[in-house]
Amino acid sequence: MLESIRVIEVSHAVAGPTASQILADYGAEVIKIENPLGGDIFRDVPGMGPTMFLAVNRGKKSVGINLKSREGLSIFYDLVKKSDVVIENLGPGVAEKLGITYRKIKRANQRVVCCKVESFGSGPFEKVPAFDPILQAAVGIMSTTGFPPDHYARAGVSLVDMATGMQAASGVLASLLNRELNGGKGSELRVSLYDAAAYFMSYWVAMYDLFGRDTSPLGSGHIFGAPYNLFRTKDGFVYIAVANDSVWQSFCKSLSFQDLLDDKRFRLAKDRVSKKKSLESIIARRLRKMESAHIEESLLGSRVPFGKFNTVKTLLQDPHFLGKGIMKEYEYGQKRYRTIVNPVIVDGSRLSASGSPPVLGADTEKVLRTILGMNSTKLRELKTKGIISDH
Repeated sequence: MLESIRVIEVSHAVAGPTASQILADYGAEVIKIENPLGGDIFRDVPGMGPTMFLAVNRGKKSVGINLKSREGLSIFYDLVKKSDVVIENLGPGVAEKLGITYRKIKRANQRVVCCKVESFGSGPFEKVPAFDPILQAAVGIMSTTGFPPDHYARAGVSLVDMATGMQAASGVLASLLNRELNGGKGSELRVSLYDAAAYFMSYWVAMYDLFGRDTSPLGSGHIFGAPYNLFRTKDGFVYIAVANDSVWQSFCKSLSFQDLLDDKRFRLAKDRVSKKKSLESIIARRLRKMESAHIEESLLGSRVPFGKFNTVKTLLQDPHFLGKGIMKEYEYGQKRYRTIVNPVIVDGSRLSASGSPPVLGADTEKVLRTILGMNSTKLRELKTKGIISDH
């Protein structure tokens, strides 16, 4: 779908690479500019190894260029002249120090869509570097996560990073469409992790204004429904979400809880929410005596929202998950690994970048030859000077 689009990525970690990964999945050529001496900081993370890098760099080309050198920066702008999108996600002030600015990018190529992914963005904290859990704490996400009264916890996934990447990709796609519809001019996009994180807090802010209620940890449940929680079974866990009266009736009938259906204390949703703790305690005692498979079989077809609890190990054995086709196998080094690909289905197919994540600098010579027309003599000279990767 985007096979005619060329993207220059100057980023690391998760947010920026997620944005360009989405574009790569839709067919764009993504050229990842990396420092020849080390590359993306997530190529090898203590405790995680290369796993975070592998998740968001499939099918890209790695070009090792020393952007701190005048000649390296010149090569970067030569590539910009022949590209459609630039995605930059470096630390606060780093791009500007290197000489990578929208003003200069626009001067090199008026058609370029330039997307700058920032940490806190403009404001008192704009020079502060930030990682995902810092933003979860800063905007209030963490105040809703964990267990009351104040056992706060971060989400166990890179929620803010990946949401920022998704927002950035959405903005880039809209800007590319706008370019085609309105005279071919590019755009400047700025997406901060802070703003993307704050977006998650929209209904909590409205709730504070309307009802004066501040946030507190939700545990595994939510305040608008009951039973609405994770429950232990005889052999595992199950999540059940009952948010209205018709679902409550189906839930009770499916699991033969007729006495609860007849109990006037729990007749209406507002009654169940006001007595959430006692109701969920009753249901917890009953479900703990049941096998997970029995609960699943009883609720299938009942229109009751429920889900069995999985870890990665059990997810990789789950027939529903395995039947989705959302997991693909790639190679990195001498090992093969599986990862989750683009969730969007287009015309019945999942579109995902076919190539494995690149070795640092693996495509430097090929890209500079084919796009910029450099010959072997020039490439050897640049390698000798340390301007480009000698991979």
